Amino acid sequence: MATPKQQSLNENISYKEATVADTATVSSSIQLNGAKLIAIHFPASMTSSSFDVQESADNSTWEDIYDNAGVKLTCAVTSSSKAYFNPQDVAHISGYIRLNNGSAESGAKTIQIDLRPL
Repeated sequence: MATPKQQSLNENISYKEATVADTATVSSSIQLNGAKLIAIHFPASMTSSSFDVQESADNSTWEDIYDNAGVKLTCAVTSSSKAYFNPQDVAHISGYIRLNNGSAESGAKTIQIDLRPL
């Protein structure tokens, strides 16, 4: 059972889903509505080994995101994995996000995005 502190932390997290369609290389977009990205859950059936996180102000023009050290924000994917993000690296992200990979997924996949409201 969760402690009161754990429950209060979990209550502040919202969950959204992004879908990668069969044979697609990018996910559907997620509107942040002022929330901050904290983690991404990948299902066991993922066939890609990594995804880059991209940002858009208008849900149309997409840009890669780089951390404070100038390294592209990328998630390594393993079976049923969860990728956490350093708050300093994602603090500037606003608008919309999506995941982009270099190879097509085999079958549609649903990915859970964890967000923390400001």
